[in-house]
Amino acid sequence: MRELARYKIHAFILIFGFCIASVMFSYSAGIMVNKEAEQKDIEACEYEYTACFCASPTANVSFERDVLMEDMLDMLDKVEGTDDIVVRTGSFNINIGAHGRCLAFIVFPGQMPKYHLVKGNFPTEEQLRSDGRYVLLGINRKDAAYKKAGRDYILIQGEEYEVTGYISAERSRILDNVVLLFYDCVGDSVKKNLLDPYMMNALPIVYESDTDSETYTYMLDYITHLGGYPEEKQKERYNVMVVDFMPIWYTTSEPLPAYAIWAKLIYAFCIILLFYVMDLWMQQRRKEFAIRKACGYSGTKIMSLVMGQTAKLLVAAVVLSELIISFLIFADVGIYVLNTRDIFDRVMRELLFVISTFILVSIIPFIRIYTEKPADLLQNS
Repeated sequence: MRELARYKIHAFILIFGFCIASVMFSYSAGIMVNKEAEQKDIEACEYEYTACFCASPTANVSFERDVLMEDMLDMLDKVEGTDDIVVRTGSFNINIGAHGRCLAFIVFPGQMPKYHLVKGNFPTEEQLRSDGRYVLLGINRKDAAYKKAGRDYILIQGEEYEVTGYISAERSRILDNVVLLFYDCVGDSVKKNLLDPYMMNALPIVYESDTDSETYTYMLDYITHLGGYPEEKQKERYNVMVVDFMPIWYTTSEPLPAYAIWAKLIYAFCIILLFYVMDLWMQQRRKEFAIRKACGYSGTKIMSLVMGQTAKLLVAAVVLSELIISFLIFADVGIYVLNTRDIFDRVMRELLFVISTFILVSIIPFIRIYTEKPADLLQNS
């Protein structure tokens, strides 16, 4: 890099342009890669055997909220899974701290979901049986938590919950906004939020398992115990209906497709800017090139010299851009997790960027060095 010190302004502008181009290239290419990663993570989080029913009050029940709440809780208190079956609600809205409304779901006693924890743990059995309130958060919700006595806490519906761990998918960010509650230690204010979907026949209870093929039968046993299925056995208080759809609870903070277009446009603008700067740099060095040619340097040797210098600037910009991207990710979620797959994807993206950009910015030096004669260079320098 020492030989580039005399080209301070041009070197700085080239590094800056390469850096911005690298960030935009990585951003736009990353969106396409992340879509594939999201699908793989969704498949990894889904279960082989699933069953689902929706609950609602019957038409002849009193629609006073206190009565409906009592009936709904009576139904939910009996829901539980097994060591092989996860039972959870569908997603519903809650308020967290001062961050407004977000989607959450509740896991009933039984097997815990198969999530990738980047920090902390699931609540222990002892914690779930205690009087405390506990929650797992997607890492993108970490900014809503606060520290107290060395532990993380968060306000949910005005009630304080201790955060026992943070979740993230292994390849993408589909779980980064998840709020995972546990029925054994959930507050009354959160339970009240289930009342609206219950009244609209949209409170799904989902049974999931990878090993127990009797998941559907297990769900039907619970429904039959309630007397709500089949129709001739419906109770006076609540009704249940088996459904074929699975409520989608995966959430992501991935950008809109339009952002990828803007990233591509900014990358193209950076390339145009780099063309202009490379041309100015070549003009500034006309006399140097003329002397080198007069001393016997071939065009290939001069081209190799310039491209070697350009490559150094490009590599420095790539390293800087990766540091910027890592800092932005950390600033966004407060936790930075780098796995092997992430390293491979980013290396491949940067390698593609370096090759394509290097070829493009080599056009101007190639034209200048191979088409201009030493006399012309000295005359115009």
